[in-house]
Amino acid sequence: MNRILFIGGPGNISRHVIREMISSSREVAVFTLPEVVRQQRDSNILYYPGDRNDTESLQKAISDFRPDILADFVCFTPRQAEGLYRIIRGKISQLLFVSTCDVYGYPLSHLPMDEDDPPGRPVGEYALNKKRCEDFYFEKEREEQLPLTIVRPSYSFGANFLLSFLAMDATGVLDRLKAGLPVFVPGDGTTLMQGGPAVNTGRMIAEILKHPDISIGKAYTLGHRTAMTHDEYITLLAEALDTKPVIRHIPSDFLYRFFREDTHNSMLHVLFRFNVAFSLKAFRHDFPDFEWVSSPGEAVRKYLDQHPVTGGTGDVLEDKVITLWDRMIEETDKDTTMINETNKE
Repeated sequence: MNRILFIGGPGNISRHVIREMISSSREVAVFTLPEVVRQQRDSNILYYPGDRNDTESLQKAISDFRPDILADFVCFTPRQAEGLYRIIRGKISQLLFVSTCDVYGYPLSHLPMDEDDPPGRPVGEYALNKKRCEDFYFEKEREEQLPLTIVRPSYSFGANFLLSFLAMDATGVLDRLKAGLPVFVPGDGTTLMQGGPAVNTGRMIAEILKHPDISIGKAYTLGHRTAMTHDEYITLLAEALDTKPVIRHIPSDFLYRFFREDTHNSMLHVLFRFNVAFSLKAFRHDFPDFEWVSSPGEAVRKYLDQHPVTGGTGDVLEDKVITLWDRMIEETDKDTTMINETNKE
């Protein structure tokens, strides 16, 4: 099985999978948007331009390339899963569906979470739709022997992807750190998160694809080998900028009270208000010799290489949150001082 078609990419994680598969002498094709194809220059990859929702162009790519393995990185709805299955039914040796660790539902039932620990209800439409896709594929695996492998990456960052606690990119936080301004951390800073280099997650997926005899019929949680606290994450970003963070620990309840709509649509609501830690039990069992070659600090520095930071007030919401919090703390301190002085009299 030497021919693999990627749906989506080269992206944050998939670019590293593709690189590993090419180095392992696999024939690689990528089905992706036309504008992405125009930016690519890798002669080792056969590109098929098209839209993920256009089943005709997707079917044409699959029929032309005739992959042994199909790795789907951009399936986000059950409708997309159903459309792909109608095309590939009985034609491939392995389908690798890229899901998300968010399908376990938050708060997690156990820390660190294993693949076989009881799941909860996913938070947010993204995670819920990924869970529905999984359910559809599991049904086809049971009823029609679909050669299925599911991977659930945890937060994986690198050259083109880095999160803040409120936004889908960390540009605002990095600007504030560079400028020496305070940055927001929810709660007391001890909440856990499992973030790490996308290159390691990509290499994990590549290892899974190289061993279909082991991985078919399995679901794996992937990501960094250990969790970190929110304070450690901000410190990690600051160290990459060669500075020290000024942290404002702000209760999540404060944000829900004063910034309800903004917060409901933020990363805090769907992810960072929860403790998140995974054991990676299934992957460690099946691939005990795998090595995590890149550190979180290296991944942050790769992001900074692509996104230079100049400093500034940063994200508008974060600036508003911290400004209001500092003002309220200042007023509380004034009131406390006044009460103390009155009591002395």
